[in-house]
Amino acid sequence: MCPSNWRTMIRLPSLPFLGWIPMEQLLPVGFMFALGALAELYRTKLPINDLAGVAAFALFLASCRYGAFTVVGLPAFAYGLIWLAARMPGPLTKVGTKVDCPTASTSTRSRSSSA
Repeated sequence: MCPSNWRTMIRLPSLPFLGWIPMEQLLPVGFMFALGALAELYRTKLPINDLAGVAAFALFLASCRYGAFTVVGLPAFAYGLIWLAARMPGPLTKVGTKVDCPTASTSTRSRSSSA
């Protein structure tokens, strides 16, 4: 039987270079980072479906209300954000395109002028 005060019995190390964040809060952040890295790694195999995107947000909200947020809600939220980013209308996707993603013509001009 697990004691009710197991968090005080297990001493988790603190990570001062990340600030004084308790490990209980740092683990879900690492889990979300891993989900995003897996989504980037398997982006060609990840299906983007409108019904699944809406269901992901509904599942996220249900897990906020009824529990199992870390196990069910965080992956649903990650998929919902990826679905939302893929389905955004054109004017909203222009943010940062000039600085973040230089066009091929500007990168080839800079290479040819430096040679």
